[in-house]
Amino acid sequence: MCGRFALTSELKEAAALFEVHTDEVAPPRYNIAPTQPISVIYQEFNNRHMNLMRWGFVPSWVKDPADFSLLINARSETVTTKPSFKSAIRHRRCIIPATGFYEWKREGKQKTAYFIKQREGEVIGYAGVYETYTSDNGSEIDTVCFLTTEASSDIAEIHHRMPVAISPAQADIWLDCVNNSPADVTFFYDNSKSDFYTIVPVSDRVNSARFDDADLQVEVQPDEKFREEEEQPASAQLQLF
Repeated sequence: MCGRFALTSELKEAAALFEVHTDEVAPPRYNIAPTQPISVIYQEFNNRHMNLMRWGFVPSWVKDPADFSLLINARSETVTTKPSFKSAIRHRRCIIPATGFYEWKREGKQKTAYFIKQREGEVIGYAGVYETYTSDNGSEIDTVCFLTTEASSDIAEIHHRMPVAISPAQADIWLDCVNNSPADVTFFYDNSKSDFYTIVPVSDRVNSARFDDADLQVEVQPDEKFREEEEQPASAQLQLF
């Protein structure tokens, strides 16, 4: 799965890589968490856009989001059949620019955090689907989630899932929902490449969304652990509505 990720390059650099224009400026983000607004690239009528969406997918048919589980990932194997996603994968595919993602390896009761980034280049695109939720009072919010696939052999040592990567050269295929059906884009879910990423053990400060700094991506030894003094209450940012 993907529960945290980073986008530390300039937003205009990421936009240019995927051939979309933006005037927005954003600080580096080292620890992006669910329910936060994230930059998303999508296409409508052959025009490509980059806008902010809330990370946490809400299907259009949901009556009360407060009673609906927050969907931060969708499995590529079932995305075309699940009621929550089957319309979005056909009509509303998108790309989430990033410079890497975090994953945790469980060994008994212990979890070790890793930052996973591509070996070549800095910015990468991850496949997503989005939906616009309209409340009873007419207000709208764009929501998005990542698509995941079975992990490649190197990442599988840490976790069995990973986000689906979209290269800039193939962005047109993924984003063109008019000419490319869900069946046409299944090749993106291939997980056979095992040398695409660099995997770095990092501080478990990343466990808390309160921390968002470059030190989160510095390599640490397994015994160099940071512990919060006490369990923090759930942050408001982790509640979509």
